[in-house]
Amino acid sequence: MITGKYTAGAIYVLRNPLDTVISVADHYALQLDEAIEMLNDRRASIAAMDIRTGDYLGSWFSHVTSWKKNRINCSSSNAL
Repeated sequence: MITGKYTAGAIYVLRNPLDTVISVADHYALQLDEAIEMLNDRRASIAAMDIRTGDYLGSWFSHVTSWKKNRINCSSSNAL
């Protein structure tokens, strides 16, 4: 985990989910409805393959909420 001891902060770029869903559909070769389901699935993940490990994604909302919560709990004066 990266803490304030090792970094001054982070930049979180928040994209409109209506834009994000188009990128997700294109990147993962999904139909728009499938991409919408993926962005709303709290259990969403990417399976492990030969060249990479699996990744937990979660839903768009839970990801944004976790960053907002972390910002509020941040003790750094650099948190925006």
